[in-house]
Amino acid sequence: TEDFYIDGSLDVKGDLNLYNSDINVNGNQLTVDGNVSSNMCCINPQGGKVYCKKDVIAQYYSRYYTSGFYMANDNDYVYIGGNFTVESGANGTYTKGTIELKGDFTQTTKYYSDNFAASGSHKVILSGDKKQTVKFDSTNSTFCNLVLENYSEEGIYAPNGLNATNITWNGCKVDDGSEGVCGWKLTEDEIVEGNMYLSYGEMDLNGYNLTVMGNLIQSCGDLKVNGGSLTVEGNYYIQKETKVEGSEPTYSASKGYLIMTNESDKVLVLGNFVMGANASSSGKLTNGVLEVKGNVTQKTYGNQSNFVTTG
Repeated sequence: TEDFYIDGSLDVKGDLNLYNSDINVNGNQLTVDGNVSSNMCCINPQGGKVYCKKDVIAQYYSRYYTSGFYMANDNDYVYIGGNFTVESGANGTYTKGTIELKGDFTQTTKYYSDNFAASGSHKVILSGDKKQTVKFDSTNSTFCNLVLENYSEEGIYAPNGLNATNITWNGCKVDDGSEGVCGWKLTEDEIVEGNMYLSYGEMDLNGYNLTVMGNLIQSCGDLKVNGGSLTVEGNYYIQKETKVEGSEPTYSASKGYLIMTNESDKVLVLGNFVMGANASSSGKLTNGVLEVKGNVTQKTYGNQSNFVTTG
């Protein structure tokens, strides 16, 4: 079948079901009032705008075909008013442009586990006005630049964590199903009694001293030393902890980062240190001093460069 090229603006009043034929928006505007499904084909904004008012599904046909969007232009903009489900066989192209999503995001592995692996400058904005759920089947699929703009009371529910290279938190609430707190910006030295669970948001030491008198478990969120100092009297796990009644806790990949970029940054761990982030530490461990009195362990959860120091 032949691809379809839009000359001017096109408004589709009902559903848009695509099969084995790409739509090239050609820098113009496509608006769909109903649902959108693509099978063995993609919608390419080519610098234009696509408004999908309801749900979008990138369907699976076979492992050889991709579905969804082809986004390789800085001006590409896709608005999805409902849910976005990705189950295509192969990865689409998500290297530039922006997807703004009001509903839920679901990545399902039918064959290849990296069928939504965004990179480059591609951005996803979660801007729902009620609870949004984000589910990834695999850590091989990921957002690249994720911006949170859901300011509802329930916020964002991500039971498998937020797979993203970079996250702009904007103070939004995120629940990954684990015990924990949202990071905050210190305005004075602080002491945390017992264990501390950092589950989302940015923990900015802001030149002050934070002392954790137990273990520090960072399942998600950024810990930005920012000219301050962190002392952990127990163990420091950059991992997600799962508790099972009657058994020892188990640990899995963290979506969090330790950020040390200032010469005066200091982190002292009196126990063990475990780096189990699922993304690269590139540009995040460039200065300061990390001192560990116990054992140091690096765990690989899909990315082997999660503990690379430079500078």
